[in-house]
Amino acid sequence: MHVCAKNINERIDRYGGLIVGLEKDHNFESHVNEVELTESEKESMAQALNGNIYELTARRRNYIILRLDSFLSDGAASYDSKILTIEHVLPQTVDSESEWAKLWPDDEQRQAWVHRIANLVPLNQRRNSQARNFDFEKKKKAYFSGNKQVSSYILTTKILTSSTWTPDLLKKRQEELMNVMKKNWELNKVTS
Repeated sequence: MHVCAKNINERIDRYGGLIVGLEKDHNFESHVNEVELTESEKESMAQALNGNIYELTARRRNYIILRLDSFLSDGAASYDSKILTIEHVLPQTVDSESEWAKLWPDDEQRQAWVHRIANLVPLNQRRNSQARNFDFEKKKKAYFSGNKQVSSYILTTKILTSSTWTPDLLKKRQEELMNVMKKNWELNKVTS
């Protein structure tokens, strides 16, 4: 409900149904169905996650990105939201003479991908200020400059394996990240 920006009335209705379900007789063998997401709720969540994540409120977008990062990590990572920033790998603004303009010549296609989860990575504030709108290789070095040469975030570290940042790569990455979120949030439709 938080990710899908449900309004107060929608939340009240959902919580009311949940309370009614919990008040019924139940035990470990008797499942409380009202706790589970409906197919419609799963679909709404998947659509929100597959959309322009960056345009969500900072609280919602940061939650999604940190949860996704935690799904990919080994569980040992800890997160401090006070130093978190979100970086666009493909920059929001592309100089016509840059490598980005050559890799992404179609402005409409760039705009369709720039705010989606495949193009966003978490950084701490210091590293984000170093990354700017650099070309991809220079940007990767800015992400990982410093003594430790690593990022605390697995989502950010994963970009090191990419030699370039193309539309095809983002499509594949989007699909992979969506599959991770669908699996962990149990958003895949149940087929009988």
